[in-house]
Amino acid sequence: MNDSNVNPFCENCPDLNFRNRGAGFEGDEFNPSRMFNIYKKGETVFSEGNKPTGVFCLKKGKLKIHRTGIKFREQIIRFVAKGELLGARAMIRNEYYTSSATAIEDSLICYIPKKEFMKVHKSSRKLSEHILKNLIENLNLAEEKTVHLSHNSIRVRLARSLLKLREMYGLKEDGLTLEVELTREELANLIGAATETTIRMLSAFKKEKKIELSGKNLKILNIDSLEDLVKGPSQ
Repeated sequence: MNDSNVNPFCENCPDLNFRNRGAGFEGDEFNPSRMFNIYKKGETVFSEGNKPTGVFCLKKGKLKIHRTGIKFREQIIRFVAKGELLGARAMIRNEYYTSSATAIEDSLICYIPKKEFMKVHKSSRKLSEHILKNLIENLNLAEEKTVHLSHNSIRVRLARSLLKLREMYGLKEDGLTLEVELTREELANLIGAATETTIRMLSAFKKEKKIELSGKNLKILNIDSLEDLVKGPSQ
C-alpha cells in the first residue's frame, strides 16, 4: 500500500544511512521516482529466488533477512537497521535474491525502481562507494556469525543474540524489556538451534534470573551475567 503523506524527501530523511555516515550523497536524485509503502507484520518485502525490480530503504519498523535452510527451515541471517538500502547488490549484479526480507512489525519502506536507481548509481561515485562499504560490512557480519555459530554452545549463542538485539533495538521505557518482539521459533532460527532446545534454554535463563519472559516480551534482568557468558571463563 502506498502512502504519499508520510513520504519525506530523501535529502531530509534523518534515517538514510548514506547521509548519516558521511557518504557525500544526499539522495535528492531519488525524489521524483521513489514510493513509500506500508508492510504489515509478516508481509514479505522481497523473496529469495526472485529478480529485483528496485531497491528498498527501511524508514520505520523492523525487518528480518532470512533464507531457506536444510529441510526448508528458515535461517535468520540478520535484522535490518533503519535507513539501510536493501536489494542493491542483487540488482547491480543482475542476480536473483539470495535471501528474503520480511516485516516483523508494521513497517514503512521506501522503494526506488531499478531504472532510476541504476541511473543514479552509474553517475554517483559516492553512492557506489557506500554500497560497496555496506556490502563489505554485511559480509564481515555474516562471517562473524558463522564463526559464532560454529564455535559456541547454544547457551552462549542465545546470550550473544540477546545482547545484539539489545544493542540494535534498545529497550522499552522500563529499561529492561527488549524493543523487539520475536517468537520462540524466530529466536531459534536466529541462533541456529531447534525450537524446543531454545525454549529450554530460555527457561534456564529465566530460572537463573538472567531474563524474564512474558509472551513475546523479553526482559534482560542481568546484563552482566549475559556478557560474562559470552566472554567465557576468566583466564
